[in-house]
This record gives sequence, C-alpha cells and structure tokens, in this order.
Amino acid sequence: GALRYGGRDLLRLSETAWRTLRGAVIGFVFQNAGASLCAVRTVGSQIAEALGAHGTVSEDEARRRALLLFARLGLPDGERLWASRPFELSGGMQQRAALAAALLLRPRVLLADEPTGALDSVSRRAVMEALLRYREETGGAVLFVTHDLSLARRADRVVILSEGRVAEEGPAASVLAAPRHPVTKRLAAAAERMRPR
Repeated sequence: GALRYGGRDLLRLSETAWRTLRGAVIGFVFQNAGASLCAVRTVGSQIAEALGAHGTVSEDEARRRALLLFARLGLPDGERLWASRPFELSGGMQQRAALAAALLLRPRVLLADEPTGALDSVSRRAVMEALLRYREETGGAVLFVTHDLSLARRADRVVILSEGRVAEEGPAASVLAAPRHPVTKRLAAAAERMRPR
C-alpha cells in the first residue's frame, strides 16, 4: 500500500525526509499526551524547541504565542504551565499542552487521536473550538480519531471503521443523522444514552 501526501509516498520516506514533515507539515496529538512530553523538561522548553526546530522563532516569541494559545484552550495560568514539568499537570492539562505545541507549528494536516478523551465538558468545548478555529484560520485539515460523536458531528466527513475496515462514510451530518451500518447505529445509540437530559 501507499500513504500519499503532496505527491510523495510517506511510507517510503527516509528519517531525514520525515523530520522535515513531522510537526511542521503533519502534526500529531496523541491520546496519551503525557507520553509525548518529556517528564524532566518544562513544557515551555519543549514547545520552544519544537518551534525552533522548524524555523527561527526565539524562545520569547514561542512563549508569547504559547501563552495566547493556552488562553484559547481554557488554561487559566499559562505562565505556570509554561514553567511546569508534565508530571506536575493533570492529564487534561497535559493533553492541552501537547495540543498547543502541535497547533503552534501550524501544520497543514493535524492528526488528533482522541483529543478530548481526558477532558471535562468545559475543557472539551474549548479544545473543540480551538481545533475548528485552527482549521478555519489556516485552511489546514484536522483528522480526528475518536469515539466522541459530539466531536465527530463537527467534522465535514466521517469514516466509521469496524474491525479495521470502512463500514460507512460520507458527510458527517447525513451519516450520523441516519446511520445505516450496525456499528454506526450502536455508536449513535450509545451517544444518545449518555446525553444529559
């Protein structure tokens, strides 16, 4: 098989070629954000390093941009977050810090694996809005991997997988409003049962 972006087969790229794409062209936010952050370094130093690796951004400029984005993501004390090490943060704060690091690089494609999974409803809303705003401002694409149908409903298109195969796909509004495949029907029913009354 092949995985293509910009006419290049990503599966055949060297590590050096991947380094130019990773983060700046294709960004990643993993489900367990804490695993992608170095435990012994401050969040700020990691963000500054990532921005510096893909351009000539000073640490002060990286800090300024990060603090603005932290506020957008609903993080109340950005200065403290910048100076904290990941183990000093809750899982939700780690998730939003990793998301901020990915968004600051402004990739053309952002792969977000369960980006709202570890968050409370207020934080989830802030993250969803930040991701959608990023998409509008940059024209980039966001690929959500999620079981969260409230997030999937905000997508343009959905692809429902069952046992590694495509079960159903199409515009999010029509697929989720009138699911045809049993897996999609079960997801929709479960989401409806969990909805607050």
